[in-house]
Amino acid sequence: MLDLHGWGELADRLNALSRRQAWAEMAAEIDDEVLGTFAVAGDAAGVAAGLRERFGGVLDRISFYTPYETDPAQLAAVRCALAAVG
Repeated sequence: MLDLHGWGELADRLNALSRRQAWAEMAAEIDDEVLGTFAVAGDAAGVAAGLRERFGGVLDRISFYTPYETDPAQLAAVRCALAAVG
């Protein structure tokens, strides 16, 4: 996927770092442009707007997968902001 965006060398570096389990070094390789290509970030209203912009004409449902501890109030705020936008 990274190669499709012109980031083939980054993919190679990340692959090598993952084999060494160098997670912190991997994170340092990901700049804001790469992150913004694959993720929607911001406050609740910003995330809701970003999701609508990317997927508004394509999706009618969305779910959040958070494999880490998340503040339920933050997720609720995003859900409310999505409902308000729609």
